Amino acid sequence: MNAHVKIGQEIARQRSLPEIVAEYEAKAQAISDGLRACGKANLDLQTTATLAGVYGDTHLDFKLPSERELHAHLLKSAWLHAYAGVQHRHPLVADR
Repeated sequence: MNAHVKIGQEIARQRSLPEIVAEYEAKAQAISDGLRACGKANLDLQTTATLAGVYGDTHLDFKLPSERELHAHLLKSAWLHAYAGVQHRHPLVADR
């Protein structure tokens, strides 16, 4: 049976638990690389906003989420996806 879960306005195929775990582990490993890339892009953008290395009299704040926050968000996303699949396969029915 192909279970589907509605995410926003799109329908996503409900993955099996091993598929969810594999995707979670791959994305968890990619978080550090993504943060490094964002940090470099941040520095490049700030450098682009200067002339001859002279900073303007303003503070440019490009706050990135922490690695811990991103891991927590990913974990919550994985659990919610897994739970949605269980609910879809075994909906709770209220007794009357």
